[in-house]
Amino acid sequence: METGNGELDKLEEKLARGLKFADMLGFKNQQQLQENQVLLHSLLEVMISKGLVRLHEVEERKKEVSKYFTEKENKGATVQLVDTPDKYTQQETAAIDCENRIHLCKAACCKLWFPLSVQDLDEGIVKWDYYRPYSIAHDESGYCTHMDKEHGCKCSIYNNRPMVCRTYDCRTDQRIWLNFEEKIINPELEKEGWPNT
Repeated sequence: METGNGELDKLEEKLARGLKFADMLGFKNQQQLQENQVLLHSLLEVMISKGLVRLHEVEERKKEVSKYFTEKENKGATVQLVDTPDKYTQQETAAIDCENRIHLCKAACCKLWFPLSVQDLDEGIVKWDYYRPYSIAHDESGYCTHMDKEHGCKCSIYNNRPMVCRTYDCRTDQRIWLNFEEKIINPELEKEGWPNT
C-alpha cells in the first residue's frame, strides 16, 4: 500500500511532536532527579557527620527500600492502550433507555475508567488523561470530559466515541445496577467520589 507524500509528511510531523514531548519530559525528569540526588546526599552527609546514622545502617536499609520500590513499580500503573477493530464498523450491543434511567444512575457509566485505542489517539478527537495515559479524560467532577451537561448529559463526540462507549452494556454491571429490570441502583453510586478510579 503506497502512502502519499502528504500522509507521510503528517506522519513525520506527528512523530516529531511525539519525540519533542518525550524529550521535554525526559529533560524535566532528569532535572528533578538531579535535584533530589543532591538533596538526599546532602542530608545523608549531615546526618552521618552528626552521628545520627551510621553508613552501614544506611546501606542495609537501602537494600530493603530498593526491594519495596521494585515490587511497587512492577505492580504500578503503566501506559494503557487497547488494540480494537475499527469502531465505526462495530455493531452496537446495547440498546438501553438511558433517557428514562439517567435520573437514577446519574450517568455513572460516564465516570468509569477505560483505556483508549490507537484509532482514538490517531483521530485526535477523544481526549485522554495526561496523568494516566492513555485513558479517557475526566473533568473535575469525575465525569468524562466529553459529557455535555448543559444539554441533558449527552456525549459531545457521540459519532467519534470510543469502542467501549459503543459496546458497553450496563445491565449486568453490578457497580451500577443491583437489578436493572426493577431499576434498583447500587447504593454506592450515592457516595462521594464514586467510582474509585
